[in-house]
Amino acid sequence: MNHDLSMLARAVARARRTLANLVFYAEVPECYTPPDEWELVHRADINGDFSLLNSMLGYLQRIEWPNSMPMKRCDLGARVARCRSDALDFVTVLMLPDCWGVRIVEWQNPVDRRKYERLADSVVLLQDFEERLEAIADADDDAGERIAPPVKTNGATAGADGSKIDTHEEAVELTPKATEILLSMLERNAVGSTGKASKESIVQAINRTHTVSQYRNGFKLLRDNQLTDSSVGPPPAGGIWLTGKGKSKAKELKAEQLNPHATT
Repeated sequence: MNHDLSMLARAVARARRTLANLVFYAEVPECYTPPDEWELVHRADINGDFSLLNSMLGYLQRIEWPNSMPMKRCDLGARVARCRSDALDFVTVLMLPDCWGVRIVEWQNPVDRRKYERLADSVVLLQDFEERLEAIADADDDAGERIAPPVKTNGATAGADGSKIDTHEEAVELTPKATEILLSMLERNAVGSTGKASKESIVQAINRTHTVSQYRNGFKLLRDNQLTDSSVGPPPAGGIWLTGKGKSKAKELKAEQLNPHATT
């Protein structure tokens, strides 16, 4: 089931990014120059992304819908259809002379501003679903990969089968993406459960065009080595944070980054 939910999470992420891009056009219009056939291109992106998401929802009729989802599968389908309609409508609004190239705070028509607000709400909703689906998939992975912890026998450490194992803690070898995650979390001060942050915000701080699914193995590596901890659910209840060990490792990496020629 975790593989199916991961595919759905990727489809949700793709649709969310499309809506987020439209919101960003309205918030920071000076960053963009409309390309040729801008409206046609974005309408095609919206229709393509939401058609994929609808197909995934239909495909997943065969699996049990997780109880932790904030709405039923049929309700999500209806909301997805509304998101698509709102996005297409918003493309038309953005092309209006009073809106294109004008920051949303300066829009004069309250109806147009409300369309922006609905689209921004949809981005938040889809992000919530994406994070919940990823959390469920990760939890399934943990359940499938969990092994018995070491046990003490006559003062020696042994595995579950009684064989002796080395108790020396080896240095954690991090992948480039895991390193980026640690440094991003340190920069955001995502330390301890009171400083938790969403995976999405951590990845966006690394690169706005990247998605959580691209860093999934990195997040898992950090969790497996007790460098991070997390709680399920949308912020502020859910999120991920650096443990004491993770904070120390992140500071070590930051120091190496600032002074790569220093000897240890």
